[in-house]
Amino acid sequence: MNEPSLLLRLTIPALLLLSGGCSTQLSADQFRAYLDDPKALRLAVQVCVPDKTAYFEELSVDVTDVPSNITSQELRKMFQEAEAKKEYSNPYKSTRENREFQTIGRWLPPVNNKDYSRTFIGIGYVFNEKGIEGASGGTADLSGSTDENQPVFNEFTHRRPTDILAVDVGVITTLNGKSDLIRYWFKPPEKIGSDGYTEWMAPTSVEHSENRNGQNPFFWLLTHGSEMPITPVDSNAPRVRFRLLTLAQHWDSLDTGRRAINMTKLNRLVSSSPVPHSQFHLVPAKTSSIPPC
Repeated sequence: MNEPSLLLRLTIPALLLLSGGCSTQLSADQFRAYLDDPKALRLAVQVCVPDKTAYFEELSVDVTDVPSNITSQELRKMFQEAEAKKEYSNPYKSTRENREFQTIGRWLPPVNNKDYSRTFIGIGYVFNEKGIEGASGGTADLSGSTDENQPVFNEFTHRRPTDILAVDVGVITTLNGKSDLIRYWFKPPEKIGSDGYTEWMAPTSVEHSENRNGQNPFFWLLTHGSEMPITPVDSNAPRVRFRLLTLAQHWDSLDTGRRAINMTKLNRLVSSSPVPHSQFHLVPAKTSSIPPC
């Protein structure tokens, strides 16, 4: 593996830095209730890479045989059979003439250096929940593109905006044959709505490997009461925008195109010449315009 920085990024979800317990003296049950409150508005993030492109092919998929009330157990069984036997039994298979269709997008793999080469981007955040501080991260999935075909990635943090100190986006760069992960850091704005996303925001700061591997990486400073250093940011840095969602709204959003995505994945598993996994990525159909970043 020639991308140690990416590996480092993907191990960070296991990182939790505790700083003396809850300053508000909440009991364990009270703290759990705070975390699980279904009415709380939580932070959703979109990431855009301004100097890259991503293109999608529109698919109209017959979803009659994957009804909306299919159980997760039955769907899991169909996937397991398809993967093991190249066929599957479907108790919901229908002979009805008025078929039902859903539209989704299929990512078109890159054909030049300007096309973004992955279906994900590194993302993380530093938080303080009732006095418990930590840093976590992973990846955000490619979810579509802007009106100028710039790639867009979605992440739902599950945390309240007031609990998030900063968000970072990791971009792998190659210089002199060596891969490195650069982190761009953002501070969520004070005003974030639940009826749509904010404007695209440029990073506040950028963290290079010499900062990250030094004695005081940015996440360490933020979780120990210090301010994030302000460093110059290049013009092609990723942009982010924010909105608020409840847990229910987030889960509902995942249902968009889900039946078509499941049907297309099943068809790939039983295909005699399936699209390679690295080139197979499906997204819900674009329902609204996304402004360029």
